[in-house]
Amino acid sequence: MQGKIIKGIAGFYYVYGEDDALYECKAKGIFRKDNQKPLVGDNVEITILDEAERRGNLIRILPRKNSLIRPAVANVDQAFVIFAMEDPKPNFMLLDRFLIMMEQAGIPAIICFNKKDLASEKETQELYQTYQNCGYQVLLTSALKEDGIEEIHRRHNGVQLHHCFLHRQGLPASVSLP
Repeated sequence: MQGKIIKGIAGFYYVYGEDDALYECKAKGIFRKDNQKPLVGDNVEITILDEAERRGNLIRILPRKNSLIRPAVANVDQAFVIFAMEDPKPNFMLLDRFLIMMEQAGIPAIICFNKKDLASEKETQELYQTYQNCGYQVLLTSALKEDGIEEIHRRHNGVQLHHCFLHRQGLPASVSLP
């Protein structure tokens, strides 16, 4: 059966199967031998060990269209690079590193500047224009005021995509949005 890895924790991989069921799987030793690590987002083949318990083994990783090391994800359709406008101020070196990483992997990136309500209109427009002129889609949001959040949801247009969210405040996250 084929499926997609949606979570990996301590050697267990949670695979959403083509039968719309979630399976807890372990990777076979062949992956270590081949120096290949299963990643969240990988399309895989699994064998079912226990249908009632929804347990199985990963037996093959299907070809990847792209992958990232940090976060460790594969087959990303879209990256949202999220930075606060204020508190803390954006780290532009880190933002540019994220954008370069996405470009190298061939992953389209959308930049989201959050906390726009804390920044001046002039600063907001300068950042918007700078990155827009570089060819990036830019969103200006305020999560606190729920301003612009609907635009993030609109960007995937109801299509099943594997999104990667990168941000300064914590660990990167990778999710599939319905």
